[in-house]
Amino acid sequence: MEIDPDVVALRDLFCVPRDDERFQVLCEDGAGFVRNTANSADVLLVDGFDMNGQSAQLCTQAFYDDCRRSLAPDGILVVNFAVEDPHVGRSVARIRHSFENAVIVDSPDYCNRVVFASKGTALDLPHPQLCERLGELEQIHAVGLRDTLQRIRCEQYLASSAAG
Repeated sequence: MEIDPDVVALRDLFCVPRDDERFQVLCEDGAGFVRNTANSADVLLVDGFDMNGQSAQLCTQAFYDDCRRSLAPDGILVVNFAVEDPHVGRSVARIRHSFENAVIVDSPDYCNRVVFASKGTALDLPHPQLCERLGELEQIHAVGLRDTLQRIRCEQYLASSAAG
C-alpha cells in the first residue's frame, strides 16, 4: 500500500517485487485500507514517512487496532521507525496495546527500529521451523534475514528472562 503513485513508480529502486498472485502494491491510503479490511492480510508492512518523520495517521492507537483487525489469524505487522524519532516509544506502547506479541529490533546500521507484532502465534514458532522457512525465502529472494531472525530471537529471550 502506497498513497503516492510517484513512490510506487520507484519500486525497482527500492527492490519492491513485481505484483503477482501472492503480492500486490496498491496505490491508496493504507490507513483507510486497514480500517475497512478484516482478517485478510498475512503481513502488513508499515513504512510511512513524510517530511516530518513517521506519518501521524500511521501512529495512532486506532490505526494499530485497525491493523490487528485487518490481519489474518496468524498475521504479522512490521513497522519501521527512524531511531531518532522522539515518538517511537509512544508508538511501540500503542502497538503492544493492540497485539499480544511484539518484538523490537534495531536495523544492522542502527538507523531504524523495526517492530514485529503478531496477532496470533506466528512469532512463537519453534526456531528450527523459522530457519526452515527462512531457507525457503532465501532461495527466491536476495534479502538477508538471518541477522534479523537472530535479533528477534535475542529480544524474545531477553523479554522472557525479564518476565520470568
